Amino acid sequence: MRKGNAEESFIVYGGVVEVRPERVIVLADTAESAYELDIKRAQEARAAAERAMREGVPPDKTAAIIQELRRANLQENILRRVRSRPPTVRIREPANGDDKQQ
Repeated sequence: MRKGNAEESFIVYGGVVEVRPERVIVLADTAESAYELDIKRAQEARAAAERAMREGVPPDKTAAIIQELRRANLQENILRRVRSRPPTVRIREPANGDDKQQ
């Protein structure tokens, strides 16, 4: 998302996107700012999901584990991409002043 010279990246889980010439509309089930992601937590979630898949999970839990694995991989990829870009001005500052993208 861009506003003036400020930019913020989000991961969107589920929902729909409508692209128009002058704007993009996102209706999402869940969205997370890339600034709020934690690479260590994403890595731990990926490792836990991979371990669960190796050890075997009940059929009714397989879809949830696969979803967790996809989510963790997506978070890691987005964090790498955001961190590889030059620093940008955020659209909004965190409420508590904690910015994990330092």
